[in-house]
Amino acid sequence: MIDSHCHLEMFEEEISEVLKRAYDAGISTIITISSDIASIDEIMKITEQYPMVYATVGIHPHDVKELNSEVLKKLFELSRHPKVVGIGEIGLDYHYEHSPKEVQREAFALQLKLARDIGLPVVIHSREAFDDTIKILKE
Repeated sequence: MIDSHCHLEMFEEEISEVLKRAYDAGISTIITISSDIASIDEIMKITEQYPMVYATVGIHPHDVKELNSEVLKKLFELSRHPKVVGIGEIGLDYHYEHSPKEVQREAFALQLKLARDIGLPVVIHSREAFDDTIKILKE
């Protein structure tokens, strides 16, 4: 089995124990999903330390107000890492609106373009934003 969406960086010192329990339960691969700039570096350390862990890199809609050309460049560079298997968690979240809707839409489109250009799948977060999510995906 593969756990296709978790956030291992949230477990801090418990990661080894979490991975052992997952392995004992029959999970052979885990994909840990980044959500903000700070989590990306931690996730990459985890993937390099544990053979069963892979990652996605991206900025969650809550934090896309931090997205700029430097961060996009970092996402592009990390996307070439052999243990990065996708771009995410990206998308739209109109429930909390930690980032303005327009900023979310622009960041979602930029990160989708990055994923398309490098040929990686995406992990999409969409909350109370279905119509805009589909519209941007179609574009």
